[in-house]
Amino acid sequence: MKIAVIIVTYQTRKEELETLQQQWNAVSPVTFFITDNSNTQKGFAYGVNRGMRKAYEQGYELFIVCNTDISIQGLTVKQLENASKEFAIFGFAMDQNGKTYYGGEIDTLRYSGGLIDKKTDSCYSPVDFVTGSFMGISRTVIDTIGYFDEGYGMYYEDVDYCYRAKKAGLLVGINTEFIYRHFETSRTNKQKARYLALNRFRFFLRYAPIRAKIYECIRAQLTLWEYCRLFFGKEKSNQW
Repeated sequence: MKIAVIIVTYQTRKEELETLQQQWNAVSPVTFFITDNSNTQKGFAYGVNRGMRKAYEQGYELFIVCNTDISIQGLTVKQLENASKEFAIFGFAMDQNGKTYYGGEIDTLRYSGGLIDKKTDSCYSPVDFVTGSFMGISRTVIDTIGYFDEGYGMYYEDVDYCYRAKKAGLLVGINTEFIYRHFETSRTNKQKARYLALNRFRFFLRYAPIRAKIYECIRAQLTLWEYCRLFFGKEKSNQW
């Protein structure tokens, strides 16, 4: 199985990238497709697509999109293979800020994405989406729905991609037999809350059914207050 590892960097420390590459080389022979977004003024989805297109043209079968601020120490190629056999898009359990998450789910009332902190009994768990910090994508997905929507720029592009895949009848899920660490260096980004709010709204407008839009209109004042706290306050969003 030819594995392409897609990495987007942005003012990333050389040591951080090298550590991740060393961990991948310990898992399996892989090829890295790295896009440096430091001076492009382009979003994460642009960088991912650039790498994925190159890998696709070169005949790769499995595409792993991952952040540089993660640790995959202990991951095995067998765990990758097992997950790729079960799901067209897959991830693993994620340790973030001392808490373990098992993929993500979409609130069907508000059409916002949230991380799941409850482990299921099954090793392979279908989910609404897996996070872009580690996302395995089979070639079939690209053949079916194409690439990431670059309109999102940053955040919710992973939710959108998984949503489109599921609508096309493809399976999305996680393999809970491995837990990777996500150090989430983006939490220090003061713009994160703004990007999350704007792109959640973009996702909402595109996919939410009329009942959800009616509900959102009814609670518009509360929603506006929540967004104001995210934009101008110090609140942290639990939504993806």
